[in-house]
Amino acid sequence: MPVSIRPGTRADIRQMAEIGTSATTAEALANWMDDLSAIAAWHVAEDELGALLGFQCVDASAELTSSVCEIATFLRAGVALAVGSRLFEATAEAARLLGYAWIEARVASGNEGARIYYQSRGFRIWNEADGRVLMRYDLD
Repeated sequence: MPVSIRPGTRADIRQMAEIGTSATTAEALANWMDDLSAIAAWHVAEDELGALLGFQCVDASAELTSSVCEIATFLRAGVALAVGSRLFEATAEAARLLGYAWIEARVASGNEGARIYYQSRGFRIWNEADGRVLMRYDLD
């Protein structure tokens, strides 16, 4: 199945909310996109008919230095890992262009699938806190 990756926009919010978790409502996503305090990049993966298969965002870390961004990844159930790989290529390049030095992924300690995904992209565990595994990917 052909997949294209492009920047995400407000026009994608409805489909993004359908893919995300219960916390990723359309309103929450719109607020996240509109938060001008964050230096962010959004990307979506879509099939040849324009249906979203997943999305990914990096934005400024609220807890770390300005050289660090946090990543969030959401894939439609059953979507191949290759879609996540393609999303990450675009996201990592955008993070570099935004001037970030590294990307942090905060993964719930029981979310083995997310840990495997991020490790397959080159992330490494650097800390654990509050029931989460903190992983980092250096952009240099």
